[in-house]
Amino acid sequence: MQTLGRYVFSGSYQFNNPKEDGDSIASVYSLGAHATFCRDLLRACVRASVVYRRPTQDGNHAVGAPLGEDYFLSKRTALYVRGSLIKNGPHSAMTIDYAAGSPVPKACATVTDLAVSICHNF
Repeated sequence: MQTLGRYVFSGSYQFNNPKEDGDSIASVYSLGAHATFCRDLLRACVRASVVYRRPTQDGNHAVGAPLGEDYFLSKRTALYVRGSLIKNGPHSAMTIDYAAGSPVPKACATVTDLAVSICHNF
């Protein structure tokens, strides 16, 4: 992570090596950035990142890109908005939300999501 004033940049690498038969090894690379801006009395933070997942199985890769903004309503409360997109490879079926009842996308599908929420720290 690198901080330059109101800008923060980050990157990561994950190596997943599952021990189950038939599972593939996967590498996950990510780059991200966020910037904090003050608009009158409202402080906002813009966030963006790109994630690339490359497993050992051919065609099972995926690229994801979330973009969002946080609006700090007080020191402990924020409204946030996020838009996300995942572009799956020919044999990949990654999704954004694995909640119960969420449909799993078909292989090669592009998945999008829009989330709006309020977060309050107690």
